[in-house]
Amino acid sequence: MENCGKEIGPGMDELHVEYKEQIYTMMERLHAGGFTQGSVHQRNWLVQPGPLNVAPVKRSVMRPSFRMIDFGRAACEQDVSEVDFKSKVNEENSRIRELLDYECHDHCPK
Repeated sequence: MENCGKEIGPGMDELHVEYKEQIYTMMERLHAGGFTQGSVHQRNWLVQPGPLNVAPVKRSVMRPSFRMIDFGRAACEQDVSEVDFKSKVNEENSRIRELLDYECHDHCPK
């Protein structure tokens, strides 16, 4: 099993806007790939020194990498109705924006 980092801990809403955008974009990519995560809670986001494309000894907390975990309740778009999938995506987008206290601009669904 891979060590994916540590819990972000309380205060996801206090992260720098750049990190909030990284996390939100990660959720968008999951949805665009036809999946929902199913359990959008702070405990399911981890952080570790990054970037991950360099050797571990060269990674730094100054360039963190974020991971989404716990896909036990995930759903695949092809396994649910289109209406249900869109509803789940909207719920997850709302929940992650709430956790991050993140106001999307051009790229967020209305």
